[in-house]
Amino acid sequence: MKLSKKELQKIIMNEIKDIIDEEALIEPGMMTVTGTGKLNIYHGGDNTSGHKKDQSSSSYMAKQQLDKISVYSKKVYDMICHGEQIDDWMESHIAQMADDIGEVYHKLNYSKKNHKK
Repeated sequence: MKLSKKELQKIIMNEIKDIIDEEALIEPGMMTVTGTGKLNIYHGGDNTSGHKKDQSSSSYMAKQQLDKISVYSKKVYDMICHGEQIDDWMESHIAQMADDIGEVYHKLNYSKKNHKK
């Protein structure tokens, strides 16, 4: 299945917006989406994720990896021109990442909602 650049952008941006809206995985203010759909990523200090390095925290590596995903997804998004076709394997990997991050998000969101009760 071939996805157009516009379809791919829509999938990526919807996943990112969902994460930002619920603030389940990304700290508030770290990423924003403008009215035109442009993604802005903010980093603080020497640590690219904007968080203290606390290796005793179980989310330490996950936070770093999420930061890396956000940076690279933005770069890939900007590299693909409107209407440009990318290789099938690239589309497959992007679709899989969208599914995977969605699953993680929904599990965390469910767990956090049930934990608050």
